Amino acid sequence: MATPKEVRSARRWPATASAVITIAVAGSIPVPPAGAAEPTNMVLVWNENAVNILSRPAANTPPGLGQGPPLSPLNLAMVHGAIYDAVNAIDGGYEPYLSGLSAPSTASQASAVAQAAYDVLYGLTPAANTLVRTRIDGMLAASLAAIDAGQARTDGIEVGADAAAAMLAAHANDGRSDSEPWAVGSGPGQWRPVAPLSINVLGQFATVTPLTLTSPDQFVTAGPLDIMSDKYVADFNEVKAWGAQSGSSRTDAQTLTAGFFTANPIPFYNTGLRGTATAQGLSTSEQARLFVQASMGSADALIGCFATKGRWNAWRPQTAIREAASDGNPLTVADPDWLSLFAPPGIRMSRPATTATRAGSGRASGTSSAPTR
Repeated sequence: MATPKEVRSARRWPATASAVITIAVAGSIPVPPAGAAEPTNMVLVWNENAVNILSRPAANTPPGLGQGPPLSPLNLAMVHGAIYDAVNAIDGGYEPYLSGLSAPSTASQASAVAQAAYDVLYGLTPAANTLVRTRIDGMLAASLAAIDAGQARTDGIEVGADAAAAMLAAHANDGRSDSEPWAVGSGPGQWRPVAPLSINVLGQFATVTPLTLTSPDQFVTAGPLDIMSDKYVADFNEVKAWGAQSGSSRTDAQTLTAGFFTANPIPFYNTGLRGTATAQGLSTSEQARLFVQASMGSADALIGCFATKGRWNAWRPQTAIREAASDGNPLTVADPDWLSLFAPPGIRMSRPATTATRAGSGRASGTSSAPTR
């Protein structure tokens, strides 16, 4: 079995065109009724399915996995990587992400999309989470029921399952499940946990194997500002005045804007992508390419961001403001009780499921019902 590094070295990607994505409000995407022509929106259907499964809180009805960034974008990128490779194995229009897949050109792209997405989502869901797995089963059943039974659907299911298996294997040991807490410092500018969510988690995403980057730290920033610089003092005072939980000088509009940017971005930008794909009339293969580029770009951007966090290990504004009396700069005035408007990250996140090999994926039957487990 190829390691992620070996697989990555064999990839060739087409140049990614610059795109401006307009965030649009779109409703749920319906699956065409049984007996209809080959569905052309199955990528959009399973993008919405995947976003809901990954991002919806576990306590909601219906339940999801309750994942936020950086885990949910990484998992979504795996879903779309499998979709892309499955469709591309049939259509052959672009370079593959993972090489080695083949399928008849007559295979159903819609069934390939559904099976690839389903198998990745199922493999990323803990076996004990029967509620979510049952929900995913129903999604697959609805999708396959919309595609006429026959050899084309069976061939599509086959290549979709193969693409998902390759994707899960390639990223089974990418480091997402490792325990790598951030290094805790004590001096000026050094990171330490911040109350009230003083949980030292997610440091492993600084070293996770990326999807398209050559390494997590391929792109390096110049690092945090010098504590003694005028720019640091200006930023310190601005954050202290505008970012305070109470007694802030920010406007109501700025508070609303801050709320928008602290929300989970995954549902937002994927809603916009689905609207863009629909408005542009993209084909199934074009949809698959759009979503794999957007999702993998987002996942790698977060991995690169975490690598930068790990490299500089800089303290958060709340620490900087509370402990300014010991930072060595007489122009920064401490407020030992300062709290930020939103609690700094330190959230508990569900541990990723280990990739499991499943029997009975339904690939050979071509039936419209979900596989039996």
